[in-house]
Amino acid sequence: MAMIMLALLMLSAVALFCVRRNRETLLVLLLNAALVEFWMFMLIYIAKKGGIGTELETLLYGTHAVRVKLQYLMFTLDKLGYLLAIGRYLFPLAATGLAAYYCKRLKKTGRWIVMGISALVTAVLLTVYAPGVFEAIITRSRGMMNVLVTGSLMAVCAQNVAALVLLTMEYRDITMPFYKHKFIGQAVTVISLMMLYMLYAPQDPAQVYLFYRNEFISSSQGLWYLSPSFSLFNYTAVFVLVMVCTAAGIYVQLKYMKDTITSDQNEIAISRKFDAASKGASVFVHSVKNQLLANRVLLKRMGAMMAQP
Repeated sequence: MAMIMLALLMLSAVALFCVRRNRETLLVLLLNAALVEFWMFMLIYIAKKGGIGTELETLLYGTHAVRVKLQYLMFTLDKLGYLLAIGRYLFPLAATGLAAYYCKRLKKTGRWIVMGISALVTAVLLTVYAPGVFEAIITRSRGMMNVLVTGSLMAVCAQNVAALVLLTMEYRDITMPFYKHKFIGQAVTVISLMMLYMLYAPQDPAQVYLFYRNEFISSSQGLWYLSPSFSLFNYTAVFVLVMVCTAAGIYVQLKYMKDTITSDQNEIAISRKFDAASKGASVFVHSVKNQLLANRVLLKRMGAMMAQP
């Protein structure tokens, strides 16, 4: 079920980008792509790890056959972990970039500064979590693993909080109700996707790299789906939250696409009416000009006739 909703979310973002290609829709597409990529490889990891109940399996995969197919996909732990890291660390970057784009209080320089800081943090995290670099760091110092796991989670949370702050600033700066209502729809897209992301944000790539090691147990704490005390009611509540957030994201994106199509159609209609009015005005002016010229010729002839003896 989760995979179906992710597919619908991605399709709506692609459709929106195809309808209107600008910086905003590109950032929305990147935001959705990062979330879907993170969730997909997280679902593959859960399938390979196994040990989940039937209820959670149904909520995440729909059927047992789908989970088994994902379980036997050919991925090494290093490859799977880094692909998961790409989605995990690109999502906050896209969220911060989209929020900075919406925040009109930030001038061009301010937006570049926000994006630059977020991009730098993302680049550092992706470099540190490269399989070779990560292995070298934890081999030299075992205590660094906890530092990386905690520090990376704090970094992604800080970027998401920064995005929320920027969205709040823009909302408070808007004074006209019409534009404030329109902005709420844009903010709902970002916030709903953030909530979907934060459900699995504690899923650190280190937990994939260290799957067959003793450190795996200590690094897997805090993941709600690994908790044996998680009841069916809790699973259902999480699934309902996922459905609400996904539905909100899809609805806003489809509504924005519909408004874009309607706006384009109105622009075309107005343009055609303007062209018709322009042509009508041109014909009218030309006819008046011809009439004035004819009157001028007639006056000259009448003047000449009256000048004769």
